[in-house]
Amino acid sequence: MDCSTDWTMKLICQNENGQDVFATSSMCYSNAIKSWGWSQFSKWDDLITDEYMKNDSIIIDIDLSFKYYDFSKNILNLTDITFKVEDVEFYTSKAILCMQSEYFYDLFINKKHEETVLEIKDVELDDFRFFMASFYLFFNTIEEKNYEKLIELAEKYKVPTLHKNCEQYLLKNVKISVEKKLEYADKYDYYDLLKHCVKSLDNAQKIKNIQKSVEFHKFKESTKLMIMKRVLDFC
Repeated sequence: MDCSTDWTMKLICQNENGQDVFATSSMCYSNAIKSWGWSQFSKWDDLITDEYMKNDSIIIDIDLSFKYYDFSKNILNLTDITFKVEDVEFYTSKAILCMQSEYFYDLFINKKHEETVLEIKDVELDDFRFFMASFYLFFNTIEEKNYEKLIELAEKYKVPTLHKNCEQYLLKNVKISVEKKLEYADKYDYYDLLKHCVKSLDNAQKIKNIQKSVEFHKFKESTKLMIMKRVLDFC
């Protein structure tokens, strides 16, 4: 799998009279990459000066963003299943999928599905690319533009780790309304998110607004009860 990235590296100056060092770059990482670091960023002799080193430590801040993930190569013939979405092929591994997805474990292990190509018709190309990337990467591939679809895919293909990452995304995203978060918390049993949302209802009017919403009547009884108990805090 290849990952195309944009990133900014900043060497933090620890001297009041100095300046931080910035550098930006784009890079496509793959198994063909054999180098580590960026030798052109700074010379070693410059790093170990009083300007950038304090208590035998330096501080480097890296902002990394991923543009796309390339599953189009059958690297070293290590892949054994291919997904086809909008005529684009995704080469991947049954073992990796089965370790994280109950759906794929049942399909490939219990049902012994032997076809080497599976066509996926109910998902857009970019959404499926981010979904596949979530199996391989040790960081979230979740963004504002795709979190809703990733939650649906996590549920459809039974991927607990992706569900947890989606819940964490919702917890941290302040742009998404409490009402919307409550819908996801109730529907997908995001208990940490549910507790967070209920706690954020810090006055009686906010609770009344939730109770008047259309979605409130669709909530599980346990969710309604938790919200109603919050009312008692203002009595």
